Amino acid sequence: MYSVDPSWKQPRVIIIGAGIAGLSAAQCLLQSGISNFLIIEATERPGGRIHSRWMGDCMTELGAMWIEGASISNLAFLLASQEGVITPPLQRSSTSRSTTFFSANGKAIEKTTANTVIRAFQDLVEKKATIASLTKKSNSLGEFIQDQLGKELGTMPSSYRRDAVRVIGSLYNTLRERFGQDPCLVRSKVMSEMQNLPGGRVRIPLGFGSILAPLLRVLPACSAVYCKPVTCILYSPDATKTRAIVVCSDDEEYSADYVIVTIPLGVLKTDHSRLFSPPLPKEKVAAIEKLGFGLVERVFVQYEKPFWIGEGRIGLGWSLRELKENLEDWTRTIGELVAVPGSKATIHGVVTGAAANEICDCTPEHMIPEMGDLLRRFTGDSSLPNPINVQRSNWSRDPYFNGAYTYLGITSNPAHLTDLAEPIPSEVPPEDTENKENKDKKKPKYSPVLLFAGEATSPLNFSTVHGARESGIREAQRIIRLTNFHKGPPVGRGPPICKPQKLKKKG
Repeated sequence: MYSVDPSWKQPRVIIIGAGIAGLSAAQCLLQSGISNFLIIEATERPGGRIHSRWMGDCMTELGAMWIEGASISNLAFLLASQEGVITPPLQRSSTSRSTTFFSANGKAIEKTTANTVIRAFQDLVEKKATIASLTKKSNSLGEFIQDQLGKELGTMPSSYRRDAVRVIGSLYNTLRERFGQDPCLVRSKVMSEMQNLPGGRVRIPLGFGSILAPLLRVLPACSAVYCKPVTCILYSPDATKTRAIVVCSDDEEYSADYVIVTIPLGVLKTDHSRLFSPPLPKEKVAAIEKLGFGLVERVFVQYEKPFWIGEGRIGLGWSLRELKENLEDWTRTIGELVAVPGSKATIHGVVTGAAANEICDCTPEHMIPEMGDLLRRFTGDSSLPNPINVQRSNWSRDPYFNGAYTYLGITSNPAHLTDLAEPIPSEVPPEDTENKENKDKKKPKYSPVLLFAGEATSPLNFSTVHGARESGIREAQRIIRLTNFHKGPPVGRGPPICKPQKLKKKG
């Protein structure tokens, strides 16, 4: 860990966003000795896409639900372990083989058939999807899987095929959760381009929000402001004094030497042209436009008492015809309902893609009977009562998120993630200023002023909490190295930053 000389003047840092990327950046700066920063958050709470909320007898996760890869190589897992919110023995999530699949006519599907399909599906997704571009012209993960599973179905006895197709429908919907979009719109090689950390999936018993405690605890007083949407970021890397001005919706302005931008990709997609002055470089704009941002809404359904047995995993086996016949029905993208750990009678499902937008229009009063009808249809139990409560997330319609997390679409690739992570400007000083070879190098004209963090800037761990955390630390360390190089704030060479006429304050 780098540190800075306490006798040097500290640079002024603005961190936009109090999600785990922004909070991790703040923690890293503090550990190095830099405390001259301000976190500006648009919403009323910290955490970003980490949002835990009580419902009845359990903690529900409206955002991040799992630590993906419970090992020391996972920075989110390390943070949770050090805080003591995860302790051995770890309870890892079970596989789909413990799921009981039902068809839409209320028939339970035989386990042997289900397990055969599960093995074939998982083999395609985890092992063979990487060769999709070699076996098919399409660059789509979903089309490759459908094509290969169609061949697999042809080898099965005809009596098994109808049930097998329904299990595929459930698994395909469950796969949508990983991307927040139909896999037909996802890049075929994506599974090999995401880093799979060892250790399996682990849930935090006290709620994912508890992982934020050690990050919030160390913040100095008045170092974070909430309910402060940013309307414009003015920047000039070669300015003499003020290198950046962050303007908020209440017309309050904050100057900075460095700005760490952790704004979600969904917001950058809709607002980048108005948020940045001057406009972002064309490479970064292309990355923003081509990367996908999935729509995912979590639905929690509470019953008076459980109607399931065992682990409570209910696979909804839609046929392909049923999935296509009513595209506006948000229930059609739910592949599986799973009992929430720690609750006596609460189950959880996921709605994705365009249907996630539809569910944001639904009130609990509408959702309760619809979930009741759905479960009566699949279980075949007409006496099953309606749930007593329903809770859902709202990421797709929240203007400060506009979706859930990043995926690689068929027109994007990992290089776009790298482009999004690139600071502006990209010219940086040598990391090791004590190295004689570096001492002889000409000092750069200026240092970066805009730095980008968040899960969408993590080339290997996009769409994950640990990817967001490591990106915040990465950009904080960049500022620390720059501060050591300049022995304080960056040295500019040009005129002061110019503010557009429309941003001048009245009076």
